[in-house]
Amino acid sequence: MCLRTAKPLLNGGTGYVIGGGEQPITESMFDHALERIGKTINLHGATPHVLRHTYLTMLGETGTNIKTIQAIAGHADIQTTMNRYVYSRNEKLLEAGRNFDHLTRQLTNTTAEESLYSNPLTMI
Repeated sequence: MCLRTAKPLLNGGTGYVIGGGEQPITESMFDHALERIGKTINLHGATPHVLRHTYLTMLGETGTNIKTIQAIAGHADIQTTMNRYVYSRNEKLLEAGRNFDHLTRQLTNTTAEESLYSNPLTMI
C-alpha cells in the first residue's frame, strides 16, 4: 500500500498500524527512518516493498489471522493475501499432523503406539 493511500485501521478507523498515530507517516518520514536504519545496520539493498513483504510474511508465520493480514496489507481480495503471504511449510504440516494425532488420542483414549496417526508423515 502506498503511504499516500493509507487508510486508518485502528481505533474505529482513526489510527494507523505504522506510526500508531491519527495521521499516517509521510513519505519523507518513512524515507528518513529507512535511511537512519540503513546507517545502523546493513539492509542489503532491501526496498520498502521487500520490508513490507517480509513484515506481512512474518505475520503469517506467527499465526496471525489471515483477515488481519489482509486488512493491514490493504488487499481487497483475500486470495491476493493468501497467494503472497501465507505458505505451507513442512514443519507446519508436521505440526498439524501432531496436533491432529494428539486430539484423536484424547478423544479415543489411546496411546501414541495405538494411534493410526502416530506418524504425521503417513497423513501426507
